[in-house]
Amino acid sequence: MKARRFSATGIAAAIAVIIGMLLPGAANAQSGSDMIERARSWVAADVGYSGSNYFTNQYGTYRTDCSGYVSMAWGLGSSYTTVTLPSVSYPIAKDALEPGDILNNPLPGTSGHVVLFAGWADEAHTEYYAYEESPSGGAHLSQIPYPYWPGYGTFTPRRYVGVTSNTPPPVVVPEVEKAPQPDPIEDGDDIRHDGQVYRIAGGAPMAVTSDEKARKV
Repeated sequence: MKARRFSATGIAAAIAVIIGMLLPGAANAQSGSDMIERARSWVAADVGYSGSNYFTNQYGTYRTDCSGYVSMAWGLGSSYTTVTLPSVSYPIAKDALEPGDILNNPLPGTSGHVVLFAGWADEAHTEYYAYEESPSGGAHLSQIPYPYWPGYGTFTPRRYVGVTSNTPPPVVVPEVEKAPQPDPIEDGDDIRHDGQVYRIAGGAPMAVTSDEKARKV
């Protein structure tokens, strides 16, 4: 019997799930579309950045910095930091990124930063859209070069252990009812089905050519 081989990413994901289940505050399961919807609520409320202030809305009370913003979007029971978010998430590949995932620089304090991935901005996957809380812009949607702007450290893509369905619902395009088609036109006594007019030559019908019609107009 062959021994099963597990990738490092798979092992890390399994460990993160177990740890996340045991940690207090790693609360609700969320879908990717739920996370994006929650992130939009702070943008709509124009929530400014602060490492010490908190903001309350229908999704709870969270610290208004980058990691508090992600904690709210993920539905965590408290405001995590860039250092502690890895305890409720696991690393994923770049091409596996989906809305609701994060790119995290796990350094402490203002040296660290985290953004919520919203989707790719180009087919080559060199830039992406992300929701973030920053001192310069508050809660906002940014277009960012992958993995982040140069000079801000190392960012790693990660996924929340409690994600339920990381694919937003498809856009449903309503079906358009086709207009009723007219009955096919048949040749008549003096007019053909294509609109050309018959003329009588020696008692027999003969179609007028386009050149003849042009000369007659």
